[in-house]
Amino acid sequence: MSSHGPIAGLVLAAGASSRMGATTNKLLQVVRGRPLVMGPIEAMREVLGPGLLIVLGHEAERLRETLDPALATTLNPAWDDGMGSSIAHGVQTLLSSQSSERPRGILVCVGDLPGLEASVVEALIAAFLEDVEPNRICVPTRESGGDGHPVLFGAAHFEALCALEGDRGARGIVDRAGDAVIRVPIESDGILRDIDTPDDLAGWQT
Repeated sequence: MSSHGPIAGLVLAAGASSRMGATTNKLLQVVRGRPLVMGPIEAMREVLGPGLLIVLGHEAERLRETLDPALATTLNPAWDDGMGSSIAHGVQTLLSSQSSERPRGILVCVGDLPGLEASVVEALIAAFLEDVEPNRICVPTRESGGDGHPVLFGAAHFEALCALEGDRGARGIVDRAGDAVIRVPIESDGILRDIDTPDDLAGWQT
């Protein structure tokens, strides 16, 4: 686990990048001199260390060839069912690991967030550790843009994360959590700028 205690993390790198075009895997496109997916991976890894797990699916072998072999990965066999499936698979894999203690919280991050900074991960964990209630959810928020990624879920939400299906992400879990949601102010717009389209990608490459 991380130096902060039992906080684990997932980076979701399983999708097919369908809005980028039939032949483009957005996670492998070069942004700031490295594959796009390495932005969120390195930001999360800097803080979480070995507590980080990468969920693979579409073109898993191509992605594995890009990643540091020391990174822990898992293949979601139902990756094409959607993001909910990959979150559920990743959380189930983390919780079933025999090599680490059960985490008190899990950070879930999309893989197409090249501007994520390690300081954001640190801020979310700091907010979570102020009062480690198992139902706490910490969400990064920018005043001018709303909620972003990654999101830190306390242990009370693990069962709901494991029950996600299809393309239904974890937004519903956040919406139902009410006062348990802690919104952490973040100045960087990197928490909001995920990449879905060629225009989004071009905005990072120029």
